Amino acid sequence: MIFVVFKASEGRKRKRPAKKVLTAFINLSLGYKRKAIEREISASLNSRCEQYMYCHVSRSVFDEFLATRMVFADRDIQDQLVCEENSSDMVLWYRKCIEVLEEFKVSDCGNESIICCYILFFLQALQHVFAAVLSLNSLKELIRSGRLEDFVATRKLSYSVPSSTLVLIIFGNNSRQVGLACPFFCSVAIYYVVLQGIRDSTPDVLVHDWWDKMLAAICRMQDGQRRAVLSVYPNPFRAYKRFKEIGYTRAVQELADLQAESGRRLGPAMAHRLFMILTDSTGMEIVG
Repeated sequence: MIFVVFKASEGRKRKRPAKKVLTAFINLSLGYKRKAIEREISASLNSRCEQYMYCHVSRSVFDEFLATRMVFADRDIQDQLVCEENSSDMVLWYRKCIEVLEEFKVSDCGNESIICCYILFFLQALQHVFAAVLSLNSLKELIRSGRLEDFVATRKLSYSVPSSTLVLIIFGNNSRQVGLACPFFCSVAIYYVVLQGIRDSTPDVLVHDWWDKMLAAICRMQDGQRRAVLSVYPNPFRAYKRFKEIGYTRAVQELADLQAESGRRLGPAMAHRLFMILTDSTGMEIVG
């Protein structure tokens, strides 16, 4: 809660011009204070700065990972790593939000004080990303028993934020796999950076660029085949309408006969998959 208090002079009341000057000064001061509050609210909503994020972990995670506590301490945000005694092995992130729910003024330019009050509420909003901490042995057991998918589904269903993303944090002695995984994830990151599309252009160019990136993500489709599809079907929406009109057999035959620069045909298997991706209405066909 923020108070801005101005004390009027005691004794007889000031003349009218002095009252106007005092009122103008108060309004100016309130304007500065209001702008400062608005900037802080905007920063809490839009900024990715770590000062607005709080990480809640269980006691077991807090005690196990000393290096994490040291990182928070080195960045002077150790108060934002919160240990919850009754929590499971989960890692939850909260964003600090600031709201002004009430604002009122009591003003009298006579012998009374002029009080202006802003009531600020600091809230913590649970984020859509959360994590589960598993030991390497626990992960192996879930994989052997075939319960990994059920484990992930159960954790996501129990999370209160819809459309959430679960991250599995695995710890244990497995240096060889870690050494292999790091280059893999680096290559994936580089791959997705390369595939970033254009942002500002005409609708046709944007659709063509999106269609190009979509074809590039289809497994086992070579670059020459992708260019062949783009040259004949530059717009996926028009291709979808055409395939619906001519039916499955003719559409798959057309796609299968497409040839790359090397002379290699697209083939019936890839033609079938491309047809199903474009015409599927159930959401079961996945690009990748």
